[in-house]
Amino acid sequence: MVSSVVVFDLCSSTEILEGLQSRGKIGLYNELFGHIETLIRRLGQGFGCRIYKFLGDGYILLVNEDTTTEELIVLCAVICRTCNTLLKEGILEEINFTPKRIGFTFGCDIGEIHALSIGGKAEFTGKVINLSSRLQSSLSAPDDPNCSPPDPLSTPCQANFPLYDTL
Repeated sequence: MVSSVVVFDLCSSTEILEGLQSRGKIGLYNELFGHIETLIRRLGQGFGCRIYKFLGDGYILLVNEDTTTEELIVLCAVICRTCNTLLKEGILEEINFTPKRIGFTFGCDIGEIHALSIGGKAEFTGKVINLSSRLQSSLSAPDDPNCSPPDPLSTPCQANFPLYDTL
């Protein structure tokens, strides 16, 4: 099966969690990802995407193969803008500090995925999942200037999209 895979996560999640925990507001983290999951499920109807895994501070999404590159970029942009708004209006106000790196990083690719059943649970494997994860994590590297803009709240979303030969 061919699918686009989107991997995204929250920069500085450990620092944010520690800040919330110190203020007794850890429930806000749960609320943030509850809102994000609701958003993804709603968007999934129009963009043909679904949640494959929650990663603790982000998600792996599987997107139908007939989704265009433009639609994939729009999907990521909508998720990013909404997540950043939720982050700024909820969590950042509560922790009373701005982490050095803030926002969400994205990586995505298109390719063949293979369905597996491990312990009765549907799992997927394939180079596209690994590559998407590596693209996303490359943006989270502390020495990567793409994830540490001069004004982190002005440009918090970063994405890594390989060039597509076909879609």
